[in-house]
Amino acid sequence: MDYLDLHFTARTPDERRELPPFLGPTLRGAFGFLLKRTVCQVSHGLCDRCLLVSACPYPAVFEGIPSADRELMRKYQRVPQPFVLRTPFRQELDPTEQRLEWCFRLFGGAIRYWPYVVHVFQTACESGLGRRQVKPLDMTVTDGSGQVLIPAEPDAMPEPRSHQIPDSAALIPPRCTLRWKFESPVQIVQGGKAAGTRLDGLDLMLAARRRCEVMSAFYGATRAPQAGATDEAAEDTSLLRRFDRSEFTTVENTLKHFEMTRYSGRQERKVELHGVAGDLVIEGPWGEVGGWLAAAPYLHVGKSVTFGFGCVSWEIV
Repeated sequence: MDYLDLHFTARTPDERRELPPFLGPTLRGAFGFLLKRTVCQVSHGLCDRCLLVSACPYPAVFEGIPSADRELMRKYQRVPQPFVLRTPFRQELDPTEQRLEWCFRLFGGAIRYWPYVVHVFQTACESGLGRRQVKPLDMTVTDGSGQVLIPAEPDAMPEPRSHQIPDSAALIPPRCTLRWKFESPVQIVQGGKAAGTRLDGLDLMLAARRRCEVMSAFYGATRAPQAGATDEAAEDTSLLRRFDRSEFTTVENTLKHFEMTRYSGRQERKVELHGVAGDLVIEGPWGEVGGWLAAAPYLHVGKSVTFGFGCVSWEIV
């Protein structure tokens, strides 16, 4: 699967204190609202009724509208969007800080819409972020290779360089110990319940593998699910037969709860976001779990990844 990173930096005036420490929901809300305002040309504003839905950047990037002939997630009206948001995770704000930074990562065919992403965040900085309409200054944009896209003359803006997500993990022993760092809050639900701080190796494996297969099916080069990937319950049952929960031993757990409130313009109400952040050190059969292990840090894990959740990394210890 191809991906493109767009790295944004800006500075804020004194009103930085008017923005939340963790900017994920604020940035995501501004992006969705301004992208639709930029491209939507119909009075009703409803993608499901629009003749342009198959050609419009807004549903392609933000709505997760699937094709009618999909093999995967046929019970759902929406599928995961082809992007994740990365921004430094802080629970408390340094009052002297004026630097803002975030990364918008596009996957697969959505990469071609990168100019809209840059334009929308330029507009967001000009119109203001958050309820207090804080206006970041001196925005710069680089790609994942460090190539400067903004500031640049429109007729001289370089094409950003995309990359490929690794399709297999680095060679690691069949059984080893990994330290998982949850660099932003992670929300994993198994069996209809949030795993929370009780998250273990099997929960993490099921969620990360599922995320990898779904994203590969919709945005990978082949655009086709792997055999047996059409039913989530059957998938998880297959894994449970292969891996027993007792095969994973949690050596260290420093996870802590995180929650915040965002306002949903679509639902017109406040919505709670929950997750856990910290480290997990787990010993288990990591060398046998499959190629998704290398992809997890790129795709993120769990729910709410377009709000900046689910950013993980791992290392052998």
